Amino acid sequence: MERIDGMLNSQKLIYVVEEDKEISELIPLILEETGHAIMLFATFADFHTRMTIVLPDLIILDVTLPDGYGTEVCRALKKDNLYKHIPVIIMSIYTEDTLLMKKSLADMFIEKPFDINDLTDAVQRFLTIGKG
Repeated sequence: MERIDGMLNSQKLIYVVEEDKEISELIPLILEETGHAIMLFATFADFHTRMTIVLPDLIILDVTLPDGYGTEVCRALKKDNLYKHIPVIIMSIYTEDTLLMKKSLADMFIEKPFDINDLTDAVQRFLTIGKG
C-alpha cells in the first residue's frame, strides 16, 4: 500500500465514509484547516476498494451506509491485522446503544449532530498519537 502521489510527507490522510450529502460536504470544510488530505466515500464498496490501494491515517465512519453498517465495517477493520492500527471514529445519532458501539471496537464515537470543536479535537488527537 502506498501514499497518494503528491501528498506532502507531513500530511495525514483521512477517509470519511458518510452517506449524508450535507455532512459529507461539511466535514472537509471543517477539517480543511488541519492541512490534511481528505477523501470522501458515500458507500462501503467505494471505501473498501480504496482501502485495498491506499491506507489512511484515520477513518471517520457513519453508522448507517446504503450498503452496510459502519459498526460492522469497523469491527471487521479492527479484527484485521492490516487495518487494526488505523484509528476509527464512528459518527451516529444512535450512540445510546452502548453495547452495539462497544462491539464495533471503534476508537471513539461522536454523536450527530456533532460539535465542530469535538470533531477537530478528536481528529488532531488521533493524528498526533505517536509523534514525539
